[in-house]
Amino acid sequence: MKISWFKKRLFVIIILLNSIFSVAQGSDCELRWSRFTKDIDATTDTGKALVTAIDENPETITSWWVFDTVGEDALRTNLDELSFVTTYLKAKNKTAEVIVDEIKNAGSYSKWKEINNIDNKAIEEIVNSVESEYKVRIRNDLEASNDLVKLFKDKSELVNAWVALSVSNKRIEIEWLIQIDRWLNLGVIANKSDNIIHFTAPNGFQYARIEEGKLYYNYDGFGGDILVTPDKVTTVLGKFFDPPKFGTSVYLDKTKTGLENGIISRVVNKRPPNNSIAFLDLPEDQYNSLLNGHIKDNILSSPLFKGDQSKLDLIDGLDPWSNQVKDIISNKILPNASKDEALSILKKGINDGNEAFWHTYNKIFLEKAFQRGDDIRLVSDPKIYQPDPVKGGSYKRELDAITGSEGLAKKYGYYYDNATKTYYKK
Repeated sequence: MKISWFKKRLFVIIILLNSIFSVAQGSDCELRWSRFTKDIDATTDTGKALVTAIDENPETITSWWVFDTVGEDALRTNLDELSFVTTYLKAKNKTAEVIVDEIKNAGSYSKWKEINNIDNKAIEEIVNSVESEYKVRIRNDLEASNDLVKLFKDKSELVNAWVALSVSNKRIEIEWLIQIDRWLNLGVIANKSDNIIHFTAPNGFQYARIEEGKLYYNYDGFGGDILVTPDKVTTVLGKFFDPPKFGTSVYLDKTKTGLENGIISRVVNKRPPNNSIAFLDLPEDQYNSLLNGHIKDNILSSPLFKGDQSKLDLIDGLDPWSNQVKDIISNKILPNASKDEALSILKKGINDGNEAFWHTYNKIFLEKAFQRGDDIRLVSDPKIYQPDPVKGGSYKRELDAITGSEGLAKKYGYYYDNATKTYYKK
């Protein structure tokens, strides 16, 4: 038995091309060809075995080239090691040049193989940890990605996130695995139906889905479902309550369907993670404290206040919009003022507090979103709220800051897509 003339010539072409791309000298090519012809010498048992292996699987030549390139001369005719490299090349879908770099980086072929044997053991352990319906798919993913093997070795809990994403191409993206793991740890349930993954919060609210590789947050109000651009943040703006049952309260109001921070991004100053929807959400106690502080300032500056300053502390921790605060101010703090006068002082304090909130939090939050290049999704109709200062409130102010000749959209190069109700960076 002998290796065909065509295969010999093909190998010569491979060597020549490699020599050209590596800027090798002609003598290097000749020496490599000399070593190859010596190794396939059919007058020796070793040569005969190598010829047979190449005839059965021509890719063995590639593995021979790898060993020759890294200087593992004794392994050029070792059929077991040639088979190991050949199988690895096919399973990992890698080029010979990449394998050469991996071996060099490992320090030697034996160290490189040891690493891969450990990975193979890890693959078996990971495959055995999932239900039978997932075994083939997760094995294929692991054999195609050393990074995924390493990730699951270091953080085995992420395998559950892979299972949750198993019908989506997101299952091999590390950032998505980490995000879904965060959701699962917060009690989210992932259900798969017809290649769609539905995510349900602990309170029963089915808030998002992955369909055809895209993440949607479910929304029935203005603009419909919120589509999240991969590897970006989607900042959501709108009225808190948008009749009859929409607005940002759909996601923020914990007394209804509100979601925990981590399922959505309730942020003040920190950067939200990619693939999330982000809302400015100053904790209620801090917001109330801010407004109550300005209410107190207005009471103290009023000539109608002639009482005990310690009584101002009666409104601490209370909702400034509540009837309880109105009654305390009218009956205990400003007993000599008319109800209209007391209400006027209260309203001015709330307005001053909201003005401080805008400059301290809202304006900064909005500008940072544009600076990052976030998608800016509107969930309340600007045609209804922007013309009316009373009805629009802080949402109108956000819209005014975005639009116009000096607005954030122009400043940061954004355009508005009416189909998705979203501002995108150009």
